[in-house]
Amino acid sequence: MVADALSRKRTHMSSKTLKGLELLENFRDLDLNLDSLLGKVQCGMIVVDNKLMNEIKALQATNEVIQGRRKLVETSKAPEFEMGSDNILWCNKRICVPDNAELRKTILDEAHKSKLSIHPGATKMYKDLKQKFWWPGMKKQVAEYVASFLTCQKAKVEHQKHV
Repeated sequence: MVADALSRKRTHMSSKTLKGLELLENFRDLDLNLDSLLGKVQCGMIVVDNKLMNEIKALQATNEVIQGRRKLVETSKAPEFEMGSDNILWCNKRICVPDNAELRKTILDEAHKSKLSIHPGATKMYKDLKQKFWWPGMKKQVAEYVASFLTCQKAKVEHQKHV
């Protein structure tokens, strides 16, 4: 049995933006003593800086809905939410993305246009995104985003013809 290139592709999103998140997670798993300096992680001579995380953190700080959820966390009224040591709000171990169209579009663009994912359908893209991110209505927004691409719609029709 010979596997084609698509069946060998990685099961999670692979993009420049999300690689930073994965690197941070890998460093945490190593249980090293790391010094955190203004949104950067320093380990010896290696410095990891994640622009997306810094942007999310800044937007969370000014978002009224996120601030309301933070207050619920402080009073233990929202067990699915927690504040990370990085002062970022998480929902069931996923990053809470504030209601910011530009930020969400950046995340959707990165997930959809990754060279390894080759224009994933809405289901695959949602499964990939929900591993790291959460926002209300995310599934619907992913479906609408994918539906806006003619290439994806043509591929969907071609796959349905062969079934």
